[in-house]
Amino acid sequence: MLAASRGRVLTRDILIEGIWGGQLPADPAANLNVLVNRARRALDDPAWIQTTEGGYLLVDDSRVTVDVEQFEALVERARAAENAGDLSDTA
Repeated sequence: MLAASRGRVLTRDILIEGIWGGQLPADPAANLNVLVNRARRALDDPAWIQTTEGGYLLVDDSRVTVDVEQFEALVERARAAENAGDLSDTA
């Protein structure tokens, strides 16, 4: 959720609802903190996930990419190649 919303603060409530929906753990806030800490450890730079007064945000940094964005960029590249008549670069 943070990656799809880079540069925007997501409140704890939004994250909790998005992660667990109607099946909340006993202490959702504590569980969210654990997940955020795990995510920070998984990143090259833990500072990419920032804690704000309102929640959390993933910094909008060109080094942070989302697979769907990479896919969309490849689709756009293939369309441009097709429009240019270069079918070898469209697959």
